[in-house]
Amino acid sequence: MSQGQELQVELLLQEFHNKNEITFLELDMTFANEVYQNDIMINEFLIVSFSRPKKDSLINSKILFIAGFSGCGKSSLVHGLKDKLPSYYNIPERRIITNKCIIEPMLEEKQSLNNYSERTDRVGIVKKFKENIPEGIIYGLKNIDVKNINPAGFIFDGIRGESEMNAALEAFPNAKIIHLTANDEVRKERIAGRKDPFDNAKNEKDLNFIISKDYEIHKKEININTKYTDKVLTIDTSGLAMKEVLNTAYDWSLN
Repeated sequence: MSQGQELQVELLLQEFHNKNEITFLELDMTFANEVYQNDIMINEFLIVSFSRPKKDSLINSKILFIAGFSGCGKSSLVHGLKDKLPSYYNIPERRIITNKCIIEPMLEEKQSLNNYSERTDRVGIVKKFKENIPEGIIYGLKNIDVKNINPAGFIFDGIRGESEMNAALEAFPNAKIIHLTANDEVRKERIAGRKDPFDNAKNEKDLNFIISKDYEIHKKEININTKYTDKVLTIDTSGLAMKEVLNTAYDWSLN
């Protein structure tokens, strides 16, 4: 192939990429416009706004994202960081934000949020949302307007998977991510031990379902954009005491 032909192929591929990128963007925005008809009040301090300019957007804030799948130790880490970073505001956890920004807006008129009180009830609706908006929960978070508080920073538990992690780093210039991992056996042991009604994990089959759906929806392998690698700390918590995890995460967050 001549140099001229190679250039022509490269231009055609770029044109194809650009067209598809626009198409996917249009699909995402069409879906988002259908789902989000009104602003969403998370609490008295946080409002998800799609219709008006944001005066105090969360995007401009320092934010510490805690990432990882169920059973990796996110909740325990956040609990410890609350004591070590008292000047930070803890955004309501993922389950609450998912209810407000994904489940409720996608419910049909006669459906009730009570029908989505357990993990197994929510898999289909969250998967559909992610298929249309790959950045997932980040779409809601990046549209948050902050009212009547001015903390040193924010903590959010938690984001999951490659697309949400990269989207968070892209959207929030002052973000850092503490990414917790654990092997599947440790994760299942922790999920079973916490006896959370939300998990509804009565046996090995239920535990395997939780693990497999995490990977199906959010993808197991994590590849962070190379320009953001210094903003991500990954800790395998499988063989660590939570005190070790907390101290490592806290020290790194201060850098």
